[in-house]
Amino acid sequence: MTLATYINAYLTPVRRQALYQVIGVVGVVLTAVSPAMSLPVARLTQIVFAAGTIASLILAAVMTKAPQWPAIYSGLAALVAALVGASLLTSGAADVALRLVQAAITVAPLIVILARTDTSTPDGSPAHEIIPGEIVGPVVDTITSATSAPADPGSVT
Repeated sequence: MTLATYINAYLTPVRRQALYQVIGVVGVVLTAVSPAMSLPVARLTQIVFAAGTIASLILAAVMTKAPQWPAIYSGLAALVAALVGASLLTSGAADVALRLVQAAITVAPLIVILARTDTSTPDGSPAHEIIPGEIVGPVVDTITSATSAPADPGSVT
């Protein structure tokens, strides 16, 4: 079994989409109220938001089937990490401006992975990326199902 199969067993496309939404909303709220917070608390919320976004991007990179998206998600994760690092090293007006830019860039990938998670497909891949005839989602073990109890003879299937 692949890592994606294990993840998909618990984090169904609907749950992943909800996770991306929660991280995005909480991050936007924390960013909006961060100017009213003390600098150490504001920076901590910035780090937490970026960590959630980076974890979401890694999850999306593992789950995607399109060959170009893992590299895009990895690049975005590196960009978010670099912006947080740069923001932690600045102070004054430059710090506030950089935090706002970092927040906007941190939210954008969440919107992309939220839009690309298709809850109508078994594994969350966008429907147009699924190759016809490709097996997606959990595979039923035919041996187990063949040895299961026989169907009710009076039922019509």
